[in-house]
Amino acid sequence: MRLVKIDGEELKEVARMQPFTLSNLPLRFGSFLEVDGLTLSSYKSFTVEGWWYPTLLGTDTVVIAGQISRSKATAGLFVTKEGKAAAIVSTTGAFSLSHAAIAQNPLTLDKWHHIAMTFDGKSLILYVDAKKVSTQQINGPPARTGLPFRIGARSEAPGDMTGIIDGVIDSWAVWPRALSESEVTARMKRGLQEKEPAPAAKDVELYLGFDDPYGTIKDTSSQKRTLRVYNHGHPRVNGVLRDSVGFRLHHDQLVDAQWPSAAKISIPKNTPSGIYGVQVLVGPDFQIKSPSSGEIIIVIIRPKEPTKGTKIAIVAPVNTWIAYNAWPGSYPPDRPIEGITSRPRKPGDTIRHGGNNSAYDVMGDGSSIAHFHGWKRPNRRTWFTNVDKHGYNIRSTMTVYLAQWLDQQGLPYDAYTDWDLHQGNIPNDGSYKVVINHGHSEYWSREMVQQTHTFAEKGGSYVTLGGNLLTWSVALQGDVMETRKWLATLWRGEPDRHMAINQTLGGPWSIIDLCEQTSWFAMFGTVNHGVKPCSPAPTCFGKWTVKDNSHWLWQQGKLKNGRDFGESPSAGVYTVGHEMDSFLPSYQPPGLKSGTTPKVLAEGHRFGQPHTMQLMKLENIQSKSCLHFSTPPKEVPSNLTGPATPQTRSGHILYYQHRGGGHALTVGASASPWALKSDPVLSALVKKTLDCFAYQKNCAPTEGPEVPAGCGCEQPSQQGSSGMLLLVLCFVFLYRKRISQLQ
Repeated sequence: MRLVKIDGEELKEVARMQPFTLSNLPLRFGSFLEVDGLTLSSYKSFTVEGWWYPTLLGTDTVVIAGQISRSKATAGLFVTKEGKAAAIVSTTGAFSLSHAAIAQNPLTLDKWHHIAMTFDGKSLILYVDAKKVSTQQINGPPARTGLPFRIGARSEAPGDMTGIIDGVIDSWAVWPRALSESEVTARMKRGLQEKEPAPAAKDVELYLGFDDPYGTIKDTSSQKRTLRVYNHGHPRVNGVLRDSVGFRLHHDQLVDAQWPSAAKISIPKNTPSGIYGVQVLVGPDFQIKSPSSGEIIIVIIRPKEPTKGTKIAIVAPVNTWIAYNAWPGSYPPDRPIEGITSRPRKPGDTIRHGGNNSAYDVMGDGSSIAHFHGWKRPNRRTWFTNVDKHGYNIRSTMTVYLAQWLDQQGLPYDAYTDWDLHQGNIPNDGSYKVVINHGHSEYWSREMVQQTHTFAEKGGSYVTLGGNLLTWSVALQGDVMETRKWLATLWRGEPDRHMAINQTLGGPWSIIDLCEQTSWFAMFGTVNHGVKPCSPAPTCFGKWTVKDNSHWLWQQGKLKNGRDFGESPSAGVYTVGHEMDSFLPSYQPPGLKSGTTPKVLAEGHRFGQPHTMQLMKLENIQSKSCLHFSTPPKEVPSNLTGPATPQTRSGHILYYQHRGGGHALTVGASASPWALKSDPVLSALVKKTLDCFAYQKNCAPTEGPEVPAGCGCEQPSQQGSSGMLLLVLCFVFLYRKRISQLQ
């Protein structure tokens, strides 16, 4: 491998490592729990009972709770390939259905079931919803097999996505005696009435209520056993009751690939901050066939501290790259993935291909959306050369296009990521004058919002080149990002709407603003308004047309109103597309300077297929109360905000003054960085904006309520007589201005 700097159109090698050999590594799918030190063979009698909300049933033998493998068993609850609940106590250590008590009817999908097995040393009884559904006479105690006690998986897991349940579990207990039928009924009734129906700690060998802080699951029995969570799971989702908390498991969940480090490449000391790439070179010659050949994984090298003289920081929208990463499945999930076991939701249904771990569409159970997305897995969204024939890709490629243009213009910058913004690694002490967000910057944590707000309140300026901005809230911890897209799912209560990581309200920022009486959604002046991208992209994308050509950011009236622009490097293809944001008067920027109004400098139009590009009626959200969005739906909403009206204009370029003393320019289209190098109008606008916002040069020659103060004298440091000439000219300008004021 080699580390390269993406410098203009070339790849400049920065470092190279010694050759190494890679071998295939296994994929370890599926989330489940394992309890240390618990074996049912230690008890002459026992009960295992708890709640399960199945979202996939049948075509595979899966374990609910106990010590069971494909061929061995001590005891436990499982589900047959027909979707029927079953219980087993094996005296020989072999797993055989002849040792099992099996229900006559399958369980019901998407419904809470209380499931229990009792064993008194002679008789095994299976209960479903407190009804005795099967019994089995057992001659002898459970065998000692050494199998681990697991909730949600066979002992072979994690492996090939088999043997693991899908759905939510809640309130699981192991009792050191066989409960009576009336006691099982009482346990179910408590679960339907109490948020936390915990038994007395001394009465049970294990109790899991799942109402624990993120990253922990506590056994509240007197044994206080240690639990391990495999493949993360989905903590703090809705439990049996509307306000209770459960834990969701999936046969195809994979947050961390758990692969060992195979190679390391050292970044040379004093390597400047910027956009780099890691390029794989294949033996035996390890030669570059062409300067840009091979897939390149984008790498952001941030500075230890702001680079001297650099006034611009760019923020790569890596949260979106993670959210769209479906690996090891595909998105959409209708494409088979080699080596992944695919199953229907229930026997006889259409087979669904599993493994989709993105924030989009559903996982292999056909109904659940993944909430947790990790960095430690391959991510094609970070590949620079993964573009179509037009050179277009909406993810990491937009970051490269922005960096290439900044290099071309001679504008120095430091590079950061969403996670740096979240962690406060981008100083807001005046070191930077401008922060550039760009591309598809869709997923924002509360910390990111607050850091950006503080930056502007202290005089910093935003330049934003993107669409679908600040749409979904996220929580970040370690290598994991959490999303809660509850508005688009069949959520059941408040835990489904709140983040596990920080327990704040998740979902769309438009709803968070409504419920918390904030206005962060409109921070950049435009809001996510174009909700259905046109097709086929990018040839259907539209053009911008100039409005308000007298505004000082335009070329002093040199452009006529109605002038079209926004051409991409691909002839005849424009860049107002994928997703477009627009200024709506009902969504005023929260930092708007008093006495000023936002100015629309251009708007997108002439879309290839205007009737496929629709605008979401955000005023429908504003007209509702928070309570409206706090009531669980009876079915998944088909349209979240009311009818969307087909539009022919969207994607505004907007300027506004911030009350902190800085300014904001938003170019409201996801694909806008793609046009910077090829479209002279957009390039000149953004260049003038950065010159003015960052260096106070090339501003308007006269001051006014919407023109930055100063004559444009502050410049990047220059050498020789040109710097002295600039100083003299500036002095003359100020002198003449002062004389005119006195007159």
